[in-house]
Amino acid sequence: TTLNSYNFTDKDISEPTCDDKEKVDLADIIVDGVYQDLSNIASRNVVRARYKGKKVGVSDLGLYTGTGKNSKSVFVGKYISMENTLHFKDYFILNIKNKEKPIDLPTKLDGLTLLVDEEEFAIYGPKDEDIKKYVGTKFVPALKKLHLDDVLLNVNVVIWAGHSAAYLSYCDEIMTLPFQNVFDGKANDKFKEDLYTVLELFETINK
Repeated sequence: TTLNSYNFTDKDISEPTCDDKEKVDLADIIVDGVYQDLSNIASRNVVRARYKGKKVGVSDLGLYTGTGKNSKSVFVGKYISMENTLHFKDYFILNIKNKEKPIDLPTKLDGLTLLVDEEEFAIYGPKDEDIKKYVGTKFVPALKKLHLDDVLLNVNVVIWAGHSAAYLSYCDEIMTLPFQNVFDGKANDKFKEDLYTVLELFETINK
């Protein structure tokens, strides 16, 4: 509650609510099409709000494949979603990755083409398509304002018609509640900065 009260006080945030019993539905994550063969999900701290009038959701999320001893984590971090006003077929996945220590990379890429292939950045989408045609020329440069470091470990963004979502992989200092270690707030400040970078990024689609 304390962290939410700090993170969701921006002037462009309205109607923030958090139901401690709400969970993210695995089916909604599967539809995003970022990770293959998901079998289980763990979620908490699901915050619903509006950003400049658009519905948004933010939650802590863990995604897993396999069962029992074969269970494997494929994503641990923050999940941010916002409605958009786009109209097109198929979808795009954009990935900011740490080339030295890759983690939580997208795995459900069947049917998508690698459209942009840089050392630390990639775009997957329909063959011969240009994402700028749908999201404009400012979207990718704005996305690249998210800088990976010891706190933010990987970024996956998926864009569908009507739906934008970001999977931000974070270190334990963000994802583990500070019961044993001293909480200095620096890592959370990084998350808050990233959060509004993503929300404003998604809002540019709607302009």
